[in-house]
Amino acid sequence: MRVIWNSLGLYINRNLRMGRGVNVPKFGIFTLSPPEVVLKGVTNESNRDKKPRNPVFLIQKDFVKGLNLKTAIFYHQEFGMGLRPYSTFAQNGDVPITKMNIAEISSYANMTKDAT
Repeated sequence: MRVIWNSLGLYINRNLRMGRGVNVPKFGIFTLSPPEVVLKGVTNESNRDKKPRNPVFLIQKDFVKGLNLKTAIFYHQEFGMGLRPYSTFAQNGDVPITKMNIAEISSYANMTKDAT
């Protein structure tokens, strides 16, 4: 069982490093945060567009039926921490989302697809 969970983590990690999100059915989506763009006084595109993107988990409503959860990103900065809203509307730099591939996860675990 541990091997399968480790393989799922490796699969998600590799996809995020390639800039792709992963949809785990009836659980949630592992993706990257939208880029924060600060244009004040910056005209050089290479400096302006190199904002880090953080991994984000978006839980699906089917998984937490009956709970009043809102989609947000937790942040921790020098002067405090909190939540900022997560919105995919009107964002540049959309992240492609792939469906979870059981066959690839099985290959990481050296198991057959049916055993996984």
